[in-house]
Amino acid sequence: MLFDTFKEQELVWQSNVSGETSCSKYAFRGDLAVTLGDMHEASKTRNQPKCVFESANILVDGDQFIFVAGSLLSLDDIPAFIERFGPYIADDVKVMLYVVDAGKPAKVVYEGKQLYISSYEDSTVWQLMMDDLYVEKSDMKGQSPEDKLVTMYEACKDFKPKYEEMSYEDALGYKVAGAKRAIHGAV
Repeated sequence: MLFDTFKEQELVWQSNVSGETSCSKYAFRGDLAVTLGDMHEASKTRNQPKCVFESANILVDGDQFIFVAGSLLSLDDIPAFIERFGPYIADDVKVMLYVVDAGKPAKVVYEGKQLYISSYEDSTVWQLMMDDLYVEKSDMKGQSPEDKLVTMYEACKDFKPKYEEMSYEDALGYKVAGAKRAIHGAV
């Protein structure tokens, strides 16, 4: 299984949902290492990743990602993300990327992959996906966590935002310097 290989390669940084759906697909929600951290010499363990695909929502059919959404800290992380996971992303997938320093929504085709880039500073990736895909909580009532990703995948088939289509280089021109994600939690 593909995610077993990712675990062996130390790419699964955090896993919240990981399992079979009722339609025999594999669902994953969590964080994936894009660029691994260095090995700690004394303890022979790996330091935290240098780049993480956070709040990843991935639906897998066989060895192909058929639904991909998540967050990156910077537009600069896109080449490493595509290098690491691009071979697993099916060609017709609309990759939904919520990027902290993205200054403008954009559709970017990078290395043959369709990337729909939105800014991300507040809220959660899950809530932003629900808003973008017009999915209501009631649409997922009674579903397993794995099957909720199937619902998102089905909704994504109709996802046709009116984002400006541009090159990756042009998207970099809209990068917001010093952008940070708002973090909420217990006081």
